[in-house]
Amino acid sequence: MLCLEVLEHIPAELRPKAVSEMARVLAPRGRLILTVPHRGLFAFLDPENMRFRLPALHRALSPLVGGAGKERGYVGQKHGVVWHHHFTRAEVAALLDPLFTTVGMKGRGLLLFPLCTWLQWPFYRAQRLRSRTFRVLDWLMQMDYATQYPLPLAYNAVVAADKR
Repeated sequence: MLCLEVLEHIPAELRPKAVSEMARVLAPRGRLILTVPHRGLFAFLDPENMRFRLPALHRALSPLVGGAGKERGYVGQKHGVVWHHHFTRAEVAALLDPLFTTVGMKGRGLLLFPLCTWLQWPFYRAQRLRSRTFRVLDWLMQMDYATQYPLPLAYNAVVAADKR
């Protein structure tokens, strides 16, 4: 089962329920592959949290680059956009226990990933995902993400866990 870049978007109090549901639908002794942002060296650069760290700037820039982005999908929802959480190894283990046994955790991405995400932000908001600049930045992000880094440095983590 794959759960790629999901848990950081779920409110903290609902994450254990999400993991429990993954365990429920996964075959006995099945494997979960999970990716989450990691609290590595450059986690503070996460542009997903600009709306929380610099709310006035976010409100001022958003209309200039295409208006509501991610917020559009949360209209009328109980939970709005949540803090884009970067997990530590211990947080991942605590979330997965006792339903899963973590068998591996590797760091991916370093500095290019968050920097390119910042640079892509206006293109994303303006729905210009096919622009050459956006695609080049995406390619750079993929190259950075494909590179394994020591976990303390990594911007993202890939986790393999077996259902108990």
